Amino acid sequence: MKLACEGCDWTTNAETVSELYEDMMKHGEDRHAYLFEGKTSEELEAMKKMMRAHIYRMIAAQN
Repeated sequence: MKLACEGCDWTTNAETVSELYEDMMKHGEDRHAYLFEGKTSEELEAMKKMMRAHIYRMIAAQN
């Protein structure tokens, strides 16, 4: 399976949905860390929940 980041030109290939999710979250933390700066722990947790849902919607849209 293949999935592209909507914020840049990065793409991942993975065997499972779990691997796609992990790759996308790691990419976000590495390449888009500026989005997390200055956030409280509650805000960070909310952002992670939103990103999880968004990533799974992107995966579902491909299938």
